[in-house]
Amino acid sequence: MRPSEPFEIKTISDNTGFTLIEVIIAVSILAIGLLGLSAMQISGIQSNSLAYASTQAHHLLEKQMEMIIHADYHARGISDVSNNTGRLDSITHMDHFNTDALGNDVDLGKFNLIINVAEHTPVDDTKTIVVMVTWDNDRKVRKLSCIKTLTG
Repeated sequence: MRPSEPFEIKTISDNTGFTLIEVIIAVSILAIGLLGLSAMQISGIQSNSLAYASTQAHHLLEKQMEMIIHADYHARGISDVSNNTGRLDSITHMDHFNTDALGNDVDLGKFNLIINVAEHTPVDDTKTIVVMVTWDNDRKVRKLSCIKTLTG
């Protein structure tokens, strides 16, 4: 710039700003990003819910296994009543449903307790016991199980 030239002053009317199409494109990009973020948030909430239910089921399963370990070998809740030796992991052919190792009825809310017993398996004077906790999670039945062999 030469000293003899006057300074050029821009007025507000010279500022053109954003066009409508630029604003629409920017808002669209922002909306797509927010939709992706909300989908990720929903997935995280569902995973957290499943983890919480699995932890509760694991706690119930441990409690029942402790009862079985300390129960009498001939306790009512760990007797083979359906002769389901080949299907100990079945949730349809069961020996005990919502009863604990002592044979008492239990109410576990949304969880179900299943105890299947096979006597004289794998050898005489033993019981193989499978304890399962099931629950419905988003229209899918989830199952957590544990197996124990007791000797008479």
